[in-house]
Amino acid sequence: MKTRKLNPFISALNIALNDRQESVNEMRKTINEVKSKKLELRVKYSRLFTDLPGSFTISLSCEKPVAYVSMRRLESFKDARLTDFLDKLVAMDGEMSSTDYASIMNRSFTCNFSDFQVYVDAYVKDDSPTCRKVVIGTRVEEVLDYEIVCD
Repeated sequence: MKTRKLNPFISALNIALNDRQESVNEMRKTINEVKSKKLELRVKYSRLFTDLPGSFTISLSCEKPVAYVSMRRLESFKDARLTDFLDKLVAMDGEMSSTDYASIMNRSFTCNFSDFQVYVDAYVKDDSPTCRKVVIGTRVEEVLDYEIVCD
């Protein structure tokens, strides 16, 4: 009996569909895991977001819930609204790190827990009495431009 060779387009489409189905299955698994831990997560973390002096959203990524907190128009990075929130995170034994984005007067904090993650974007006012952007150097980049030339 002669077997038909599968059309390469259909083969590639089947691979793409299978990959997407695996992604959907993994996301369903993550959703169900988080649903099963919802009350536990509420007990552990909800007090962090009570009376939060800023806005926040929560999404699912990296197989655990992630909170995105934004605090704008702070007087400085020592503003009590920010430091009080960060102190709460540290008191819960979160693993903390930060990155500065001086051009936009922003410091981003990341706090990792085993089952939850918090990102805090803190923006200092441009006219802050204590924080300012300071030029520390200049940078010139040479960028090559290309075009296609065929013989």
